[in-house]
Amino acid sequence: MTGLLLNVCGVEHVLGAALYTNDGRCVEHRLPPPFEPGYVQSVSQDLITTLNEYRFLEAGATPTAYVKTTAGMIVIMLDENYYTVALATRGINPTLIRVAFSALRRQLSQLSQLSSVLSPQEVWVPSQSFESAQNVAAFSASPPAEAIPDADVISPVRNQAEVVPKQAIKLLIRVFTEYGGPASTLIIKDQVKAIGFNMDSLPKKHFRTLIENLSAKLVESDRPVFLKSVDKKLPM
Repeated sequence: MTGLLLNVCGVEHVLGAALYTNDGRCVEHRLPPPFEPGYVQSVSQDLITTLNEYRFLEAGATPTAYVKTTAGMIVIMLDENYYTVALATRGINPTLIRVAFSALRRQLSQLSQLSSVLSPQEVWVPSQSFESAQNVAAFSASPPAEAIPDADVISPVRNQAEVVPKQAIKLLIRVFTEYGGPASTLIIKDQVKAIGFNMDSLPKKHFRTLIENLSAKLVESDRPVFLKSVDKKLPM
């Protein structure tokens, strides 16, 4: 089904929006380029977790969060099976966005179930974007991750001692976030997947490849500083 976000995106000062199932799959989006559903979902994840905790404490309430940023606002509406994230300027009218969210809830309640992930719908180009758009554009323009031979991908890691420790992954996320911004965890997961593994099974022999691929996602001036910081904090 398409057109679910027309009411939300029609509210004055809304730049774009995305609708997700509670497991993070994008059902529909009308986001201003260069924003993508995965980026918006990642940036909003901590807020969504907090809203879920509130909903649990308040026995099924439908919470909405308004978060001010340096360039605008992020508005999140959480419901039983899905959540909606809207990007807006600070002039947004809370009453109008609540009305639009209510209309969206009524539309979804009429569906027997949400579809699987749909192909992205129309991308709506706004009159202005958020400051972080430049960083997202830099990521999308970066070279692809280095490929790993098929033999490494299909061979299971049998010895846990051969796997990069979770603490090392967490520290890498912390270091990369200093340069890569709020979408860093998602970027790292994508890069690990690109070389044929997941966060729990990355072999130590491919850890350096991951670091170099992440470095390629940064602006050129940040790359040597990031690599030096990694070498200092993660001597593996």
